[in-house]
Amino acid sequence: MNASWLLPKHSLAHAFDERYDLPLPLDFFIGGAVLTVVLTYLITIWFSQYSGKQPAQYRVIDLPVANPNTHLANLTSKFFKLISLLGMVGIILIGLYGPSNPLMNLSSHFIWVNWWVGMPLLFVIFGPLLHHLNPFLNLAQITQYLINKSSFKASKLPLSQTMNIIGCWPAVFGILCWSWIEVIYPSASLPKFLAQMSLVWISATIVGTALFGLSNWQKNWDFFSIYFDILSSISPLQFNSKKQLVWQMPFVSLSQEKPSIPGQVGFMIAMLSSVLFDGLHSSPVWLSFDFYLKKYAPFLMDINGYIPGIIGVSSIWLFFYSVFIITCYAASQIALKLSKSDRQNKFADNSSLTAFDLAQRFSLSLIPIALAYHIAHHFSSLMIQGQNVIHLISDPFGVGWNLFGTSLLYPDITLVDAKLTWYVALIAIVLGHVIAIWLTHLIALQKWQNSQIASIASLPLTIVMIFYTALSLMILAEPLVN
Repeated sequence: MNASWLLPKHSLAHAFDERYDLPLPLDFFIGGAVLTVVLTYLITIWFSQYSGKQPAQYRVIDLPVANPNTHLANLTSKFFKLISLLGMVGIILIGLYGPSNPLMNLSSHFIWVNWWVGMPLLFVIFGPLLHHLNPFLNLAQITQYLINKSSFKASKLPLSQTMNIIGCWPAVFGILCWSWIEVIYPSASLPKFLAQMSLVWISATIVGTALFGLSNWQKNWDFFSIYFDILSSISPLQFNSKKQLVWQMPFVSLSQEKPSIPGQVGFMIAMLSSVLFDGLHSSPVWLSFDFYLKKYAPFLMDINGYIPGIIGVSSIWLFFYSVFIITCYAASQIALKLSKSDRQNKFADNSSLTAFDLAQRFSLSLIPIALAYHIAHHFSSLMIQGQNVIHLISDPFGVGWNLFGTSLLYPDITLVDAKLTWYVALIAIVLGHVIAIWLTHLIALQKWQNSQIASIASLPLTIVMIFYTALSLMILAEPLVN
């Protein structure tokens, strides 16, 4: 058995012991992907002239176990909440008292691979049905329940009243820090470190909920809950305004206008840039960045690469954030000029619509791209390293147990090879950008009520997504084909 597949995610995240020779030059694949995105834009324009702007209607699913108004649903909810909290306690105990070697500790594999990589994909499939499995959200709800029973009122605190201004910028900072820990920090895979980090976040959840209230903490600070909530909006399973479980076309809920939150765009960009940062860090581009930083700014270098890592993740985020805001500004100016000649269009009189207003609205179209990057970048890690929990769960504390009879079921490293990983990444990235183009045009139609204005105004965003397609393929292909 190749023991390297037992390494935690951040240590050997997406590497193979083999190189895949593409049947065609990489430029051909990138060109084909870009052409597909361009054709999607043209086809979307053509169909929008006949199909209208309204997405397909949903269908109510009469499932008592999923109806929040039924007793069975309440019991099911409490059961899964209890399972998630007990599971969190178990993972922390295993991290503290289990094997110190991350290769043999269940907590390291579970947190980085099964939970951080695998759980988001389950949210994509099952949507808000899985919120009961988020232990930090459940802990915050318990904290809020206890506070409501007391005389302490978080809503009266000055900090709580400033949340509408701050928005989810604290969560943006949090997810970028998490990305830095994942990629840069050398102790990120150590079981005790992960257990201690879990305890820190549990404490932060309790204190944060007490100070800001459940809603403010969940929407503005808890980046795990925000991350899962964003991806769950992709699912075809959603709850309507009557709290009924409904089935609808996947991704359609992203086209529905939602209340804007300061920092929402920044968080969407952080979801993209954190994956690209991971990919760039294992590419020759990072070596060049490190070389020039050492040459021209040696005072920023440290032995562990902490400062270059901070500069790297911040710069990547700032670059993509700036590009998106500038693109939305261009779209707003184009739409404004076009709408002046259309007196029947409501947008003609809406001079207050800024680039940031549009960015908030169009940021939802970035979610399919974030999902595509997540799948493309983590597929091999999940399929191979994700198997480790099968044998580790039988002996979580490393004392020779075989609780479930799976202690000898080691990962099958032949399950995935570089070729399959490449094509999964290629398909995921192309489909993600294709769906993003469709969503962008759908949102533009809803915004301006005019297919011609929507088609032309969304062109800058289409160009940016073409750029994203080519760049992401180059970054993710590097460790596989070179």
